[in-house]
Parts: sequence; structure tokens; C-alpha cells
Amino acid sequence: MSDYNYDEFSTGDYDFDSVAGPLVGEKAPDFELATIDGATQSIL
Repeated sequence: MSDYNYDEFSTGDYDFDSVAGPLVGEKAPDFELATIDGATQSIL
């Protein structure tokens, strides 16, 4: 994908064989994200 702001995406746009992350059914790792008000939120 060399362009940005596509009207739509398809499964052909992604390389699912090299994506790192939990497998289906596995628990997601805990991480924190910043909220829009500047606080942090954990997924747990």
C-alpha cells in the first residue's frame, strides 16, 4: 500500500502471515493508551 486515504480496504491489502499479535482465542496483552482528556487507560 503506497497510497493513503483509500475509500475501502480489502484483505488483499494486508500480509496476515507476518502480523505479530495474539492468535484467535488468546488473551490480548495489557497495554496503556492515552485518552482524549490526557489520562491513560489500561485494557485490564
